[in-house]
Amino acid sequence: MLHNLTQDVRIDQALPPASRAAGTVTSTYLSMDGHEMVTALLSVGAITASGTIDMKLVQATDTSGTGSKDIAGASLVQIADTGGAKMYAIDFRGDLLDHTNGFTCVAVVLTTAAAANVSSVTFLRYRGRRGSNASGLTQRVLKVTQ
Repeated sequence: MLHNLTQDVRIDQALPPASRAAGTVTSTYLSMDGHEMVTALLSVGAITASGTIDMKLVQATDTSGTGSKDIAGASLVQIADTGGAKMYAIDFRGDLLDHTNGFTCVAVVLTTAAAANVSSVTFLRYRGRRGSNASGLTQRVLKVTQ
């Protein structure tokens, strides 16, 4: 059986590439229904002197962000101005959401302090119980034979 990344992984742009001034931005909330894992990939360009970036995952009961709260332990150590031009990741198991209280959705919160930087966040949801059909991609090319 042939497997490939774009069929097995749901890829969503959580925060598009942008120059971000000091402040906090929250991505859209995505349902973990049908997926066991999520990886939040942070891509950082240059960070201006004295700038910092913080990223954490939060959970909610729906895609509107109802009842949003932090996910304990799902955050990066603060990235200093020397941490630019790199990628960072948070991996999270969906079964660690607060399902008892109806939490089924995740988002990323990105906080930039002191100065501007260029960054983006991509979500990879995987180990799905049903196919992802490459949703979230604008274009997909599958070349598997000569």
